[in-house]
Order: sequence, then C-alpha cells, then structure tokens
Amino acid sequence: MIVVLTKLVDCVCLIACYISGIAILAIALMQVTEIIVRNAFDYSFPFVWEFASYLHIGAVFLAAGYTLRSGGHIRVTILQRFHSKAFEIGATLVALAISTFLSMAIFKFAFKYFETGRTSGTVNDIPLAIPAFFMAFGAALLTVQLVMRLLQTITNKPFESAPHLNNDNS
Repeated sequence: MIVVLTKLVDCVCLIACYISGIAILAIALMQVTEIIVRNAFDYSFPFVWEFASYLHIGAVFLAAGYTLRSGGHIRVTILQRFHSKAFEIGATLVALAISTFLSMAIFKFAFKYFETGRTSGTVNDIPLAIPAFFMAFGAALLTVQLVMRLLQTITNKPFESAPHLNNDNS
C-alpha cells in the first residue's frame, strides 16, 4: 500500500515540478521578449513584471514537494550523527507541523480571495485566487510528501530519491 501511495505522490509531485519548470521558462521568455520589444519598438508590455511575480511564486511552491523527495532541500545535519533515524523522524515531524500550518493558512488565504473576488488592483486586474491556488496546491504537495517521508523513515524505506530516475522508489 505504501509503495503505491508513494508512486502516486511522486507522480503528482513530478508533474507539479514540470509545471514549475514551464513557469520558469515562461518567465524567461516574457523577460527576453520584453527587453527585445522595449529596445526595438520602444514599447513595454504592462503585464510582464506582474505575471512573472505570480509565476515565480507558483513555481517555488509547485516544486517544493519534488525537491524534498529528491533531496534538494538545504538542511542542517550536525545533530543527525547522534541518532540518524530519531533525528530524521523528529525533523520531519517539525517540518510536517510547519508545512501543515502553512498549507492550511494558504488555503484559507486562497479561498478568501476566491470568495471576495479580490484582484491585484493593477492594470491587469488579475484575480488573486489564481496565484494563491498554485501556492496552496504546492504547499499541500509538500505536506503530503512530508507525510510520505515520515512513513518511509518509520518503515526503513528510502525517503530521498529522484522519482523520475529511479523505478524502485518504494
């Protein structure tokens, strides 16, 4: 059961990571296009900087779960030498508590934006529920990945691997 669940969560996180990569590529393309058009035609697109900000924050949150699973997060491991499994469980529980709180807060935040119809108030008037949804979804994926990490640590399964490179990521 845990193997199937792990593969499912890894698959969703990998898809979110690809979407994150596409968002970062879109930022780069928008910025380059903005620079070329501004220099060649003395025209500036009014949406580029705002969209880039929303895409950036979405990309960060969408990639968080995959980054955790693939071992890409920075962590301080000086205490890990004393009892690595206990340290890993303790650190994961602390991270899970923080991530759960963060996920709930961002979901409430996104829902409030959706409920009120709040927009960015700029020329583009972007509904703020859209970028907030991507933040909430990414935070939830990180929380689920932390639960999986805890289960894998307790059951002595590998908890860090690159899911797209390794077929045996149970």
